[in-house]
Amino acid sequence: MMPGEKAKDESPSISAQTHFKAGLIQVLDLMIAQMNTRFIALNEVADDFAFLSGQAIVNTSVTQLTKIAADLAIKYPDDLDPHEFSSEIESFKFQATTLKSEAKDMNHLNVLEKIFDLSLEDVYPNITTALRIFLCMPVTTATCERSFRQERLANISILSIEKDTTTRLNFDKIIDLFAEAKSRKVLF
Repeated sequence: MMPGEKAKDESPSISAQTHFKAGLIQVLDLMIAQMNTRFIALNEVADDFAFLSGQAIVNTSVTQLTKIAADLAIKYPDDLDPHEFSSEIESFKFQATTLKSEAKDMNHLNVLEKIFDLSLEDVYPNITTALRIFLCMPVTTATCERSFRQERLANISILSIEKDTTTRLNFDKIIDLFAEAKSRKVLF
């Protein structure tokens, strides 16, 4: 070995603070990469449904709207019928032109609310379904939060199904029993 060289098995000496900073930078890089990936995916979904906003319906040609509607129906074949959806969009475009000044400022939720206000959900079932799909997309794509939400929804649905039993339960007593069982009292 030459003076100043380290043996191959000798680890470099870095401070705990430098080691912490290096680890933190790795975590931040991973988080940024994951957020960018998710942001891109969510933007693609938002782009798929963008034609259902009031401004897009008013400003986009019928031909273009029907093509976009057919493409979206192909992505959601269990929920949307391509032919009916295209026909509904064409009809809805003309309905929206009568509300032109009001329709231009409508976001997706406002369009859905207007359909319900005018009792048109039976006339435009595919548009209603598409808007509901878009508006019910998960706000987050975090797997742990989705699984928690799914578990909670499953439990709530069981409570709803077993309504006769749940109405007879004393929830205060159950909560007290649960709290007693889960209390972690440390005796010194």
